[in-house]
Amino acid sequence: MGRLSRNRSRRGFTLIELLVVIAIIAILAAILFPVFAQAREKARAISCLSNTKQLGLGIMLYIQDYDEVLPMRQNPDQTDANGNYPHIYEMLNPYIKNGDGNSKGGIWRCPSAARADQDNQLGWNSWLFPDGDASWNNHKGGYDGKGSYMKLAGIQRPADIAAVFDKGGNAGAANWMEVITDQWSFTDSSVCSGYDAGGNCIVDDLADAGKCQKGDVTLCKGSLVPDVGDCDLAGSDQNWTWDRSCFLRPRYRHNGTCNVTFMDGHAKAIQKGNLRWTKNLYLEGIMDKPW
Repeated sequence: MGRLSRNRSRRGFTLIELLVVIAIIAILAAILFPVFAQAREKARAISCLSNTKQLGLGIMLYIQDYDEVLPMRQNPDQTDANGNYPHIYEMLNPYIKNGDGNSKGGIWRCPSAARADQDNQLGWNSWLFPDGDASWNNHKGGYDGKGSYMKLAGIQRPADIAAVFDKGGNAGAANWMEVITDQWSFTDSSVCSGYDAGGNCIVDDLADAGKCQKGDVTLCKGSLVPDVGDCDLAGSDQNWTWDRSCFLRPRYRHNGTCNVTFMDGHAKAIQKGNLRWTKNLYLEGIMDKPW
C-alpha cells in the first residue's frame, strides 16, 4: 500500500493539464502584450510631446527677439555667401542648441517615427511659416505687406492655432519641413455643408467658423479626412501625390493621438478627428474665406 502511494505521487502532468496551462499562458500573453506595447508607446509619446513643447518655447524666444515676426521655413532675406536660404531649424538652433543642427536628433525627432535617421520628423504649419519667396506665399497680412512674413500680433486665438505637428514620413532620408494646412486637406463629403456650382465642397462660411471658435463644436467642421494621409509613406520618396501625401499630413501614431504645439507655446496630444480646420488652422483676416 505504501509503495502504491509513493508511485502515484511521482505521476507527471497529464496531456489535458499541460494543454490547460498552455492555454492560460496564451490568454495572459494575449491580454498583456498589447498593454505592454501601449505602455511603451505612451513613454515614446511623452518624450515626443516634450520635444514639441521645447520647439514651441524656441519659437517664442525667437519671435521675442525679432519684434514678434515668425521665422520662415526658408528665408530669402538671410542668404549665405553661396546664395543658400537658411532653414527654420537653423534659425531656431541658437535658442535650442540641441540635436545636430539639421533637424535631426535631440528634440527635433519623434521616438516613434518610422525612420530614426530621417530629418524633419516634426512639421511646420505651412501658412504660419511660409516658404521664403515661393510664388504660392500669397496670403494677406504679412509683415512686409506682401505676405512674406507672419507676425504674432496678426494671429487671433494663438492658444488654438497649431504650429508644429508630429507628421508622417517618406521613404527617403530627407523629409519635407511643412504640414499642409489648407482646407482641402481636411475635408471630405462627410463634413461638406454644401457644394458650389463646380461641385467643390463648401465646408463652413465665416459665421460658422466664428461660432466654432467660440465653442459651438457642432459647427467645427473640417477634421482631417479619416484614414487618409495618416500614414508613413512606404515607397520611394518621390512616390507621392500632392493632395494626400503622408509626409505632408499630421500623424496620429501615438495610440491614436498626434502631438501638436500651439502658437502660445503650449503643446498637447490631439485625438484623431479632434484637430479642426476652422478652430485650429484657419487664420482670420489672413487666409481667404473658407472655400
